[in-house]
Amino acid sequence: MKKGLILTIMLVNVLALSFTQTAFTVNNVAGWIEAVNGVRNGGNNKEYAITVTGTVSIPASTEPTFGSVSGITVTIQGNGALSPSANGNLLNIGTGQTIIVKDLTLKGRNGNNATLVNISGVSMFRMEGKASVSGNTGRGVFVEGGTFVMQDSASVSDNTGRGVSVRGTFTMNGNALVSGNRGGGVRGDEGTTFTMSGNSSVSGNTGAGVDISGTFTMQDSASVSGNAGIIAVLAHGTFTMQDNASVSGNIHGVHAFGTFTMQGSASVSGNKEIGVYVNGGNFTMQDSASVLGNTSCGVCVNSGKFTMYGGVISGNVSDIGSGVVVSGGTFTMQGGVISGNRANYYGGGVYVSGGTFSTQGGVISGNSAALYGGGVYVYSDSNRNGTFNKTGGIIHGDDAEQKLKNTVISGMGHAVYESINGGWRNASAGLTMNSDAYGFWLNEGDFFTFPSNNFSGTRKRSNFSNTLTVSRNAMKSSSSDYVWILQSASGDRYTFKRADAANTMSLTIRLDWGSLVISGDSGNGENNWNGTWNLQR
Repeated sequence: MKKGLILTIMLVNVLALSFTQTAFTVNNVAGWIEAVNGVRNGGNNKEYAITVTGTVSIPASTEPTFGSVSGITVTIQGNGALSPSANGNLLNIGTGQTIIVKDLTLKGRNGNNATLVNISGVSMFRMEGKASVSGNTGRGVFVEGGTFVMQDSASVSDNTGRGVSVRGTFTMNGNALVSGNRGGGVRGDEGTTFTMSGNSSVSGNTGAGVDISGTFTMQDSASVSGNAGIIAVLAHGTFTMQDNASVSGNIHGVHAFGTFTMQGSASVSGNKEIGVYVNGGNFTMQDSASVLGNTSCGVCVNSGKFTMYGGVISGNVSDIGSGVVVSGGTFTMQGGVISGNRANYYGGGVYVSGGTFSTQGGVISGNSAALYGGGVYVYSDSNRNGTFNKTGGIIHGDDAEQKLKNTVISGMGHAVYESINGGWRNASAGLTMNSDAYGFWLNEGDFFTFPSNNFSGTRKRSNFSNTLTVSRNAMKSSSSDYVWILQSASGDRYTFKRADAANTMSLTIRLDWGSLVISGDSGNGENNWNGTWNLQR
């Protein structure tokens, strides 16, 4: 045999030996101890497979389970379960070690306040298939400097402590799940990188879904949903939602204290209270991102900067500011839509009580409020000063088509209402109509109301078919599309201004046994309001 051929055969045999995987089968504690010792004594840079059948109770660890060997990869697999026979770590993963758990159940124990799986140093723990970490009194998984990967249908669930605590890197993909943990889902300290993708989910945890001070990215169809803590996502660092990622069905959706970006088709929806709360930092909303159907304000800005380049804030319901509340900081609308939100009192689309709300583009439409400010309500007093600037965009009023108009049920300001000056705009304000332009505040005067609620209601004269609807500060005849806004009063002399034009009208109005007696109108036919108007019941 030639020397070259002999050398080649020897090299092939050496390479084959260097990649040989040592295998162990475990069905009792003795088998587990044999496997652990085999790995510990096997040296560095080796691969091992441990197959577990049945439920095996094994000794707990306070030091790395597989000792100090490094460069090793240990795959623990099977349809069985491992549980600690005493309090302590079930698995303790040391520096330079990669531990893969596939399909296996890692089961905790009552009264075990130690973390079930502890990952420290430059190491990796990966869960594959149907692997699970569950049922521990303490935390499920603690990552201290290493990397934790969950994929396929792996789960961390039903631990009394937090599901996962991270001081390192945590990645969820596939259908991975963190759920039902009483101490919250995921906690990430400063410097942590947490990425969710695929259909991975953090759901149904009693505490916060995700509480993170590092970098958190949600993408694809990842979700944080149905968590019973006050806040679903508490983000102190950099938080990015993109693609079809969602935060839904929680109490509060997102509290952002750092940099928050929503893009693609990301959504925050159906939360029982606030959708997004911004307290400092910088929030950017763009593309087709959406904040939908939250049962309080969709977006609340307390401080910091919110810029809306695109997306939709819609279908939110609250007492005030159902779409957006600005109590500090700045909200700049450069694009997108604020629509279909409903306030029980003030500010259907937007409520500004501090800070600045500016429209430079975009559309505010189809919102409603019971009292004032169907589109935008601006509140100011001695303690708070809300600022509203419009240099672009469209705010629709009651002259728009039905699906676009912002409305108030009673009161004033279908498009915009400003409390400090009693200024309002009922008609639409288009792209070139700015808030500082002459005629923007269509009332151009002080805000007056009738002296008695007995004025209000729907009234009719004899021999005429039209009706007159009287609110606390306006009148409208069914024979005309014009709304007449009360501007001033002196005795029984009242001056009105047409909501959509500069026309004024002065009438004498008095009550006569519950009927309104009006005189002073010079119109013709049913457009002449002179006469006695009786309340319709």
